[in-house]
Amino acid sequence: MAYKNFQTIAMQPEIVDSFAGPINEGDFKFSTMFKVFFTPHGYKETDNIVSWLDVFGNNFTFPKNLSDQLVADKVSRLFQHLGLEPGDEIIHNTYEFWLLLFHIYHKLREGGYKVNDNLCEFMNGFPIHETKAVIMGNVPVNGIPSTGYAFHGSSCPSTFQILHFLQDEINKIEHFNGANQTVKNDENFSMNGWIQQGVLLMNACQTLNYSGDVCTLWLVLTDFILKYLNDTKSNLVFILLGNVNLERYELIDPKRHWIMCLYHPAMYAYPDDSGKDRDRDWDTMIPFTNSQFYMYQIHGNCQMDWGDVDGLESKGKEERFTQLQKLFDKAIHHGPSQIGSCERLDRYFIVVRNHEHLLTLKYWPKKKRRFSGQSYSQRY
Repeated sequence: MAYKNFQTIAMQPEIVDSFAGPINEGDFKFSTMFKVFFTPHGYKETDNIVSWLDVFGNNFTFPKNLSDQLVADKVSRLFQHLGLEPGDEIIHNTYEFWLLLFHIYHKLREGGYKVNDNLCEFMNGFPIHETKAVIMGNVPVNGIPSTGYAFHGSSCPSTFQILHFLQDEINKIEHFNGANQTVKNDENFSMNGWIQQGVLLMNACQTLNYSGDVCTLWLVLTDFILKYLNDTKSNLVFILLGNVNLERYELIDPKRHWIMCLYHPAMYAYPDDSGKDRDRDWDTMIPFTNSQFYMYQIHGNCQMDWGDVDGLESKGKEERFTQLQKLFDKAIHHGPSQIGSCERLDRYFIVVRNHEHLLTLKYWPKKKRRFSGQSYSQRY
């Protein structure tokens, strides 16, 4: 249980702050910036954070080329003060993880960051091994707490746009036939319903105004998480948003997982969509429907109720799943057998064979105007 290596540190925030400091008036403390890792009574094995600490304590390595010797010395002295030996094989990965946290903290202080955000709060959502889907955002909106979460609790245009896309997808499914399926969300823009189902909402960058070194350090963390999930899990859903996350694609094996790279929803604030690649367009790629289609082909059921956003209610869930199953069965029955080929399913959808075992749906109305780079325009 590698998390036990964190116990001594977690129960003594004042000591950690003294080694991370000095703290001047108006500065934030290390223990409040990373509050999720501190607890006065130690961790319980049932705590969600424990599974994350086990992963970091067993596997994490901080890149040597990013290490500042002055910061590394502070972490070494902290560990020695607490009776922990950084060079001990059992302790080493825990030490490496604290190196990352100290480097992030010091780069934020150098940039004049003054907010006591709980930067790794997203790890409190659920145990890492219960992850079913990952949505990678870009950066938090200025003025919104930086918790590491993407979109959750953020009343920004991108969150509005995602909820709009979800509602639009529900409306597109012809089988719903006008059923009153309305996406609901509370005033705090909670996405607890997704989180409770194992959807990891994670930002690629940590703050809006302090990119550069801080963003590079944060990507060390998020890239590690993505690679760990890729290597230890199978059949996960990865939805990567924006150009910054296109580079994350190489961390994920498309033979083991389902990956969709889409434009960041903020891009849809611009009225001109003539330059959009249809294969990255939300309207065409219907990611919520296709992630369920993937799970249906792999597991025999939809598994993810995207319609339950805030976790307060899931009205119409059974109806949604029933009608989606009808659509998916029809797509499987009529889907092409040749890899890379497609067949029209009805006046709105085509079904594409991605590889030997998997199909994908695309929203492709017969009279829809073509986008630049359109793949199937000659046939449809």
